[in-house]
Amino acid sequence: DKDNPITPEPGLMPFVANTSYWIRVLCKAAGKNYYYSLDGGMTWYLIWSSLLTTTVELWAGYVNASLPFSSTECRLRQLNVPAAKADDTFTRADSASTLGSDATGKAWTPVSGTWGISSNKAYSVSDANNDTATIPAGVKDGIWDVIINGTLTSATDYRVPGLIFRYIDSANFLLAWMTQGMLILSKVDGGVLSTLGVVGATTTDGTDWRIRVIAAGNNITVLAYASDWTYNAGIWYTLAGGDTKYNAYTTAGMWLAKGGAPATAARWDNFNVQGGM
Repeated sequence: DKDNPITPEPGLMPFVANTSYWIRVLCKAAGKNYYYSLDGGMTWYLIWSSLLTTTVELWAGYVNASLPFSSTECRLRQLNVPAAKADDTFTRADSASTLGSDATGKAWTPVSGTWGISSNKAYSVSDANNDTATIPAGVKDGIWDVIINGTLTSATDYRVPGLIFRYIDSANFLLAWMTQGMLILSKVDGGVLSTLGVVGATTTDGTDWRIRVIAAGNNITVLAYASDWTYNAGIWYTLAGGDTKYNAYTTAGMWLAKGGAPATAARWDNFNVQGGM
């Protein structure tokens, strides 16, 4: 596919170098990845991935783009979705002791707690707050996807599944999750959980929700969808200062928040990481 430069419409101000813009891209073809470049096609970042292959869908991706040097255009490229860096549907025998390995052959590591498989979904066997499992996805800039299900509505009785990306160690990582009517982007820094971005979202117990993270450098998008990809909520955030320390790390994973006596189990499914060209 050819590169497609984006320039302002006639009559509008031209792009200004070293200035941040929100660029909205409509991505219509199923089974395609979409990339953008701000340096004439030398460096490409993944902005969107359509994992469906049987239907044509309309997607919307965003990136907070700071145009470098004297660049006055943003280029787009559409390519077939390449092999995933991590890909796990957890479709294998039940286990109360191990998650095993994903479709790429990468093994899951139980950082905290015991993890297993139940009815082709991942779960925390130990069912304890802050239970964590990781996988060496090898992606720092890309797209992370997961389907989660749990007890999401209560502040006292909850089992909330989270999606980890840019994991440094058990005390330092980035996290996307949904709880109590919110979609949240958090950091764990020195073992302390804090919020980077939050937006109102629909959260219901015992319902499959999709969480998608798109990251390129300091720019992070967190999106929530229903299981059929109906849009729920979105966060657009730019890391700054000490929070940029996460950018060099490529491990991903799953995290559990547990409190009280929740009625609905926490489950993870369709864990997928895309990156590169």
